[in-house]
Amino acid sequence: MMQDYLDLTRNMILAFGAVFEVLRLYPRQMWPVVGTVFLAIGLMACGGSGSLEDAAAPQDARVIRDLTTQATLRAPNADPDDFFGHSVAVSSDGTTIAVGAPWEDSAANGVNGDAADNTVWNSGAVYVFTRAGSTWSQEAYIKPPDTRANMQFGWSLSFTQDGNTLAIGTLSGSAAYVATRTGGAWSISTPLTGSNAVPTDLGRVVGLSSGGDMLMAGSLQGTYVFERSGTTWIEQAVLATEVSPNASGAAIAANGSRLVAGPRIGAESGSLHVADRTPGGWISHDHGTSPSVHGCEGVGNLWLSADGRVLRGATGTSTALVCEWTHDGVAWSAPVIFDTMRPVATASSPDGEHIGWAMPAPPNMMMGTILERAESWEPVARFAGLVAFGVSHAVILSLSHDGSTVAVGTPGDYRDRGAVFVLVE
Repeated sequence: MMQDYLDLTRNMILAFGAVFEVLRLYPRQMWPVVGTVFLAIGLMACGGSGSLEDAAAPQDARVIRDLTTQATLRAPNADPDDFFGHSVAVSSDGTTIAVGAPWEDSAANGVNGDAADNTVWNSGAVYVFTRAGSTWSQEAYIKPPDTRANMQFGWSLSFTQDGNTLAIGTLSGSAAYVATRTGGAWSISTPLTGSNAVPTDLGRVVGLSSGGDMLMAGSLQGTYVFERSGTTWIEQAVLATEVSPNASGAAIAANGSRLVAGPRIGAESGSLHVADRTPGGWISHDHGTSPSVHGCEGVGNLWLSADGRVLRGATGTSTALVCEWTHDGVAWSAPVIFDTMRPVATASSPDGEHIGWAMPAPPNMMMGTILERAESWEPVARFAGLVAFGVSHAVILSLSHDGSTVAVGTPGDYRDRGAVFVLVE
């Protein structure tokens, strides 16, 4: 079923491209004739039934649900080159979405400051939206308490399970931050910077445990681990393992026993960085027993099972949609690779049972699928026809716990102002 569905999707993309090319070349009066020809071809491809569902799946297959756009989120102070949607996080229950705009330029500090002051270039901002019924509204506009130029605050994001705590990373701000919601009001922590010579890109990737009591922040120079005691964050470890400049994910097991970031570079390139919490402190897995990224180069969007024994990453930069490793108590297995369509964005849901991918379809459109683990990975939902300019530049994807709410970030939309599409069943 899976291969039939993917083959059909590929053919649909090619057909869309062909249709738009014909419409561009032929006079308007020929469009009805061209449309009739393509309709006939489509019916033939579906075995004469006229049903895409019939062509995509055998009779005993599950129904593939259609996702629809519930909202299009945009920054109220959007300017060209803000890249709203560069990072996106969805709370586990799907009712809260955080969006990063690392090139936003306001001079505001803290929460809900003056968003119209564009005097501090590339300082960055995070926008939080909440859903009531089917209506989305902005709940907070978050800036660092020490806003300065070129921080790129909001480069990376990670929610706790309840969506009330949000880790925020910077690309060039030498710090990570934690935003907390209490009674609908958000506050922002002081910078988490570490005790030694802090790299400027601390927060290139961030990960937050499901309960919100442990945070990791990755950089090119190493991974920093912080633990919360009351309202204070205390540095627990500095793990001197270099993370790739293209790293796009970090994860902490729900029980706080294991963390992962990467891929690694330098002498330990070719593997992910995994560390375990022991009574004596955090200990990194050595290169020989770490998860190999052979065949999964560029893996990101990392996910760890609650006990840390199953690790998954997704990538749009190789042929693999999903790479999955398991730990037997001694070493990690070779990756199991689920091969698919070279999507531009992929994500795993917090429960680990759903995976989504998105890819561009000409012209300036997106389409994608949500897969669910059964006996194998099977498509259970899909979307198509999202119109967004710049989708070939970058697309960011995030899923709720059960995959029923999907956020698709398109930071290149509308002269790089950016947008996020919220899709639901």
